[in-house]
Amino acid sequence: EKARGRRIFGAMLGHLKASTTPSPSSLSNQALRRREEIVERKKAEMLQQNEEQLGRRKLKSLEERENLQKRLDEEIMKSRHKQLLEEANFLQTKTEPRLFYRPWELRDCDEDIIEEQIKRAEERVGEELAEWE
Repeated sequence: EKARGRRIFGAMLGHLKASTTPSPSSLSNQALRRREEIVERKKAEMLQQNEEQLGRRKLKSLEERENLQKRLDEEIMKSRHKQLLEEANFLQTKTEPRLFYRPWELRDCDEDIIEEQIKRAEERVGEELAEWE
């Protein structure tokens, strides 16, 4: 029985000693864990960089769309003003849909109406331009 006890005691000491001194396999496990940690850190950094780039791209795209929308609104306004000023040079019917016409020879009252229409159209264009700016 003494021999059995010594053998068990020796096995326990061997086991304890083995756990305190790093074995070659535990060293490789530690190196592997370190590598995995490094890889995970790099992945996290890459994900963060990708998210930042995506955010910058979205912001740039939004700014470009806003600029494009502003230019389109300005073009629409200019074409509407042009049409308004052109229509002001014609007489129009009072019924719906309005018909625009211009007699070969204008009477004095027709000239006054056209001048008043041009004046109102220019005022309206001026007001809209002031609002735009």
